[in-house]
Amino acid sequence: MIFLRNGFFFLFSVLTSCYINLFTQCLGEEFEKIKYPQDVTKIKYYDNSHKIDSKYLYKHVAKGMLQDLIVTVQIDKDREVDKILFLPKKKTYMKIIGDWSDYPKEKNNEICLAFVLQKYFKKEKEKKCTKDFFTSGNIYNVCYNDNNYSIKNLYLYIEISQKYLEKLFSSYSIPVIVNTENNIIYFANDKMKSKEEKPILDLHICYKSNYETPTYLGKLIFNSYPININRNKDQFDIIYTKSFLTNNWDYNLSIKGNYITSYNRVVFVRIPRDSPPNKMKCPPFWDYSVLGSGPLHKIKKKNKNNIIQNMVQYSFSNKNIQNYYIPFLKKDELQTNESYIICLYSDENDFEGMQIINAHFYINTTDSIILIFLIIFIVVFLPLIFSLTYLCVLFKMNILKVKMQKLQLLNRKDEIEDRLKDELNLDQYESI
Repeated sequence: MIFLRNGFFFLFSVLTSCYINLFTQCLGEEFEKIKYPQDVTKIKYYDNSHKIDSKYLYKHVAKGMLQDLIVTVQIDKDREVDKILFLPKKKTYMKIIGDWSDYPKEKNNEICLAFVLQKYFKKEKEKKCTKDFFTSGNIYNVCYNDNNYSIKNLYLYIEISQKYLEKLFSSYSIPVIVNTENNIIYFANDKMKSKEEKPILDLHICYKSNYETPTYLGKLIFNSYPININRNKDQFDIIYTKSFLTNNWDYNLSIKGNYITSYNRVVFVRIPRDSPPNKMKCPPFWDYSVLGSGPLHKIKKKNKNNIIQNMVQYSFSNKNIQNYYIPFLKKDELQTNESYIICLYSDENDFEGMQIINAHFYINTTDSIILIFLIIFIVVFLPLIFSLTYLCVLFKMNILKVKMQKLQLLNRKDEIEDRLKDELNLDQYESI
């Protein structure tokens, strides 16, 4: 009885605490949904290894509406006197989306990209790429080399020259997206000329392969690298499953910092049981670890002047996957009693994420108590109840049987008396 009372008190305390925390959060922060620029959800071709829907393809490469042609730059005004923009990693990759599963492997090096300035396009409403873009000495071209990062029926990763990008930083005023509202700030590296004196970079990407005519993919986007992120690498968030029967769970992660954009991604990476979490490194994004998401909600800004500081919310669940933005293949399902590091990536081209926090999945203790009592009830009390019920029925039937016999005897009383009189000739004596 004491155990039940303590269990009820613990459950009441947990529910009260959760309600207070939720109420406090609702009063303290107000979030709104982040709108993505694409109308077509990426779920259609990223949550499994099936081919991309052919209506979104030319022949191999996907249409421009599905491409996020991103280069991420780090903004640091205090690092060097003459530089503001830096490339945050030692290598820079760009992902192009499509289905090359039927493309001959020996022709892979003929899949190429051309980085074309606006001035090279003819003044037409719709931009058209030509073969001259891939042979001109004034236009940067790069072709695909086989690597372990690409999945040929979903996307290819192509390495971009960092020297070429750094030359752009010095020659042009670079438009960089700095928040989830897609606000743009212009930066330039060479301070001999101010950013106002330099032309604004307007760079576009064309695609060609051995089997396709040149195709326009879209405009190159410069994304800002997140900094001053609140991180707790030694802390664990405990995620409880809601039910021992279904293992349903929900998890929301809020991240605050500078230069957070809608191109950032968060993923779960399983921690081996013999490895401490603080020694783990976030793998390349394209290793498609377990479960990932783009930011779904952002805090409503009270100070509109500070556009670089932001707070976003990532939401995860084991169900309603169609509501989530999962831009890569899932390696496997999240499992109870396993630990994970949660990694933040600047974009889908990032090959070295930053560890934000750790998470561990537990079965809900309340459900465990219910399960134990249910097992005890089924194994012990249910047979006992059936046995007692059976004995009670037998006892009642015996009592009923005795009563029926007595009733039968009472009904035959007169008959027995008459028979006895006849046999003993008692009628003669009564007449005398």
